[in-house]
Amino acid sequence: MPQIWGILENYGWIIVFSSLSLYLIYQKWIAGLVESRRSAKLLEERKKFDDEVGRKEKDNVRAARLRQQEKHDKLEEEERIRRELKRKEELERILSEKSVLETVVGSFERKKPEENKEEPQSAEEILEALISSKPIIIFTKSFCPFSRKIRQLIATYRLAPELYDFIDLDDEEGNLPAEDIQNLFATRFGALKSVPKMWVNGEFVGGYEEILEYSKAHATFL
Repeated sequence: MPQIWGILENYGWIIVFSSLSLYLIYQKWIAGLVESRRSAKLLEERKKFDDEVGRKEKDNVRAARLRQQEKHDKLEEEERIRRELKRKEELERILSEKSVLETVVGSFERKKPEENKEEPQSAEEILEALISSKPIIIFTKSFCPFSRKIRQLIATYRLAPELYDFIDLDDEEGNLPAEDIQNLFATRFGALKSVPKMWVNGEFVGGYEEILEYSKAHATFL
């Protein structure tokens, strides 16, 4: 113990001075460097953490976008399939209607007079030829208001031109025996001589009122 006190007595001031000097040196140069390195390490660790979080967020966003795109692609494919089915059904409907139309037209084409047959001479022969020329035949006159109304009615059905025809009895270019044909309306079919008069599939329907009734009872007019 006396030896320690002897050392402190002789060298104590040196020890204190050295310790103080080392402390000051540490605080001035070393402590800042250590703190700087520690901060840099913390910053690096935080950057790594942020990068990892950012990467995970990007992965999550990418996965969410991928799921959304897959859902969109699925809905688009389903819609495309629906459109294709609808087009197919529409095409089948059109082809079916076309087949029916060709059948009807074909049956009346077979009823037409042969090309090499002599032109009808009498009013009755002319009337028969006209009635059998198309599925729907309507005799009219250009000045007749009831004839115009029937024309408007037929137009609403959007029938194919080969299914019907209007025969204007006052058409000079037609060169028809109008008076004789109108007489046949009365003598042969028991109707008034007035127009309009309509035949469907070769069957006499009647005049204006009868045509209206027929249209109410037949959705396709045939």
